[in-house]
Amino acid sequence: MKQEVGIILGSGFSHVAGLPLTKNLFEDKTKPFIKSLKAEKVYEKVKHAWEENKRNNKEVNAELWMNSIYYSINERNPTVTWDEILYYLLAKLVIIDSKSPKAVYLHGITKSCCSKTHQSFWQHLLKKYDIKTIITTNYDILIEQGLRNKYDRFRDAPLCYYGGLHKPQIVKRVRDVIKQKYILTELNGDISLCKLHGSLNWEIKDDNLYINECVHSAFRVTKKPTTAIVPPIIDKRPPKWLESIWRYAEGQLMNTKVWIVCGFALNKYDEALYNFFKNISQKIDNLLIYLIDPQSENLASKWKEFTKNDCIINTLPGLPEVLDDDRF
Repeated sequence: MKQEVGIILGSGFSHVAGLPLTKNLFEDKTKPFIKSLKAEKVYEKVKHAWEENKRNNKEVNAELWMNSIYYSINERNPTVTWDEILYYLLAKLVIIDSKSPKAVYLHGITKSCCSKTHQSFWQHLLKKYDIKTIITTNYDILIEQGLRNKYDRFRDAPLCYYGGLHKPQIVKRVRDVIKQKYILTELNGDISLCKLHGSLNWEIKDDNLYINECVHSAFRVTKKPTTAIVPPIIDKRPPKWLESIWRYAEGQLMNTKVWIVCGFALNKYDEALYNFFKNISQKIDNLLIYLIDPQSENLASKWKEFTKNDCIINTLPGLPEVLDDDRF
């Protein structure tokens, strides 16, 4: 019988597949996908504002800069607006190997992931463990694209559903952008995927949350951003539309005694998230945690600060090196 596990994934997991870490968002050399001339101008404006900031204040990193922009939203004539930064951020969190503006309608959760490391990671986990839940702070859709039995050109629903959101969860997969033809696909897998900070394919319209199959809403620069994510600032707090997801994630993790944590920093300044894992871990006896990260030894000391004395923490190398480690 396979052992039940809960998986916790952070930005380090997505970084392995080619996405930038938040702290390197504006230094990363890969260009954001450009859907229109207007979008290109916005991205260039954000990049220019960041370079100007660096010249004037070398001590401020990307996270601190975004924090300062967010809390100065009401300033007159800003160099760059918060919405423009969001457009840039969202466009950097997809890897699309096409220049067609229609590509964003075909890049969705039913598409297979291209990262060989991610493919091997999921194949190993699905074979060895009974994955009960996956908790992530990432906005991207790499997890959905990786959770499948086969990696090929055929599109199919991932082996998960969005934990904490109403069922049935049915998305429209675009077949023909011009003729607006689509296929209805239901997310009815056995694994709950709880996205604590929202997702690139989620959208807020008329105060309601909608699940899209693709990431097209993240590339609209003619309107105020509608993509349902928590702002990437230091003092993050889950809005009301995320409360059911946090509650569901708590219930799922509470019932798993083995956690596999990959690429997750556990920063103390993110108090809501830090306390979330702290409160859950202190209610579980004999918790076993596997830390997959190049800095796993340092991360272990953070987890030991609040986990119970009977908690066992195993430190492992990061991806892809951990795939050759017998302990994993």
